[in-house]
Amino acid sequence: MDVTLTDDLIRLDRLEAGDAEASVAGEDDQIVRWLNGGRSTVTGTRDYIAETHRSWARGGPHLAFAIRVGGALAGTVDARLIEPYLRPGQANISYAVFPAWRGRGIATRSVRLLVEWLRERGDVREAVIRADPRNPASGAVARAAGFSFREHTADEHGDLDWFVADLRHRTPGVSVVFVCQDSGRILLARRGAGARDEPGAWDCGAGALEFGESFEAAVAREVEEEYATPPRTVALCGVRNVIRGDSHWVSVVFRVTVDPAAVRIGEPHKFDELGWFAPGDLPSPLHSQLPATLALTGPDQSQWGIGRPSGTTASGAS
Repeated sequence: MDVTLTDDLIRLDRLEAGDAEASVAGEDDQIVRWLNGGRSTVTGTRDYIAETHRSWARGGPHLAFAIRVGGALAGTVDARLIEPYLRPGQANISYAVFPAWRGRGIATRSVRLLVEWLRERGDVREAVIRADPRNPASGAVARAAGFSFREHTADEHGDLDWFVADLRHRTPGVSVVFVCQDSGRILLARRGAGARDEPGAWDCGAGALEFGESFEAAVAREVEEEYATPPRTVALCGVRNVIRGDSHWVSVVFRVTVDPAAVRIGEPHKFDELGWFAPGDLPSPLHSQLPATLALTGPDQSQWGIGRPSGTTASGAS
């Protein structure tokens, strides 16, 4: 496979054995710290380049490019399609620009070219950039390239901020939204500082429907992920068409019961507090979409004393 990507400044193409010396010479302390984890050698870099050629011949999972400006090697950018921390359909993007070429937007241009090529391939639905929060320049590149902050994770793979770009052609997403009820109360979680949407707001549970998954299976999976206990019952309430700025979701809303004694925070990187609340005693602030969700959960929709936000439509199911 021979791929060349260009814009009006840079060219991305395969690394070649002759790039090894320039690659080693271009390393500085930042590249070693944030990307390589140690100093490279010319011999080791040649071996690495040879492995990237074998991966290209197989069609992946590691697709590495040289970044060239006027024929000179300015850095590297690559996509990894299989890693333990990735879900199917995700690709991890990493990049390094040598010191002499920084400050010219080259990293951002390189990421954009690679992402557009991955989009046209059709087998990658989401590009991921994982940046150490102590390296704000990497997060700035991700945002400039059109990625959005999703979450912060701290696990065996590192202490990292996740930035994502949806590579699917523009179609609405589908989510399952669930309101856990018990004796007239509802379970709400407060979104933590690492939440990608309205941190600090109280909300019910929700998650994206995965390919090939039934609604009920998605609800069961998400309830256990968020509340660390499986649902006892799952009942369909209705559907909402949610358009918010640049996002468009079809939200399928469910009533759920769980064992109140077993509920705990299952995703502490997203939520920092849980609580059961009765009508008229809801916490503040509420997530902007919660009122419309509660309006579908019945049977007495007026009990919550809140109305549906403008710009949304809904249909009910009993």
